[in-house]
Amino acid sequence: MPINKYISAIGLELEGGWESRPQYKSRTIRIEPDGSVNTGMTYQGEAISPHQGFKSLRGLFIWMNAVYPEKINNTCGFHIHTSFKDNSIYSRLMHPMFEDYFINHWTKWGKIHMMKSYESHRQFWARLKGENTFCLKQFTPYQQIIYEGKQGNRYTQLNFTFKRFNTIECRTLPMFKEPEMAELAIINLVNIYSNFIDRYNKKMKAFNVASITSTIVSKVKDLVETISNEESTIQGGPLVCVLS
Repeated sequence: MPINKYISAIGLELEGGWESRPQYKSRTIRIEPDGSVNTGMTYQGEAISPHQGFKSLRGLFIWMNAVYPEKINNTCGFHIHTSFKDNSIYSRLMHPMFEDYFINHWTKWGKIHMMKSYESHRQFWARLKGENTFCLKQFTPYQQIIYEGKQGNRYTQLNFTFKRFNTIECRTLPMFKEPEMAELAIINLVNIYSNFIDRYNKKMKAFNVASITSTIVSKVKDLVETISNEESTIQGGPLVCVLS
């Protein structure tokens, strides 16, 4: 069953440690080295889901539960890559208004699930405030989408990896002790993307993300910010520019 009408697939990067390499459908999963992860386990780094991602939450959760790290700590992040069914959906999530929407809805989620009694609550709130150097509170989609490799500032809460993976990477979350909490977080992220589009779709005009190059990034960014400032009350009219 497809995830929903907007999202094409979801992939994960699970950072942590394992005493032995995890198995999925009788296949050994490679643990990719990551210098920022320090768990003291035999294998440490990140388990990365198949490149094409999963087109259903059920398939995604089965894979995640099979390979979930045995040990996590404050050096471990939970990265969620989401691809969308067309570029117009992607472009709408690049609007500056989405950053506030994103933060506000994770704050509401955190007040329910990330109480002081929960082990990862400090990491969750620190990352949401932008206090972790690997997920800074900066919203720079117009700069990020032009990069095909790891250059540029990708250590932000949302990393717009359009040319490299055709995804938006959410780097905001820590690894959770239980995969059940990770499932709830994935569902919340899906709802954030989808509800934002549902709410503001008719007030936005999309553009062709693939047409953006480094020579027009600053012009597009300035124009969009001007539109955003003039329409901060969202009383109608376009919220995102159209590239001609």
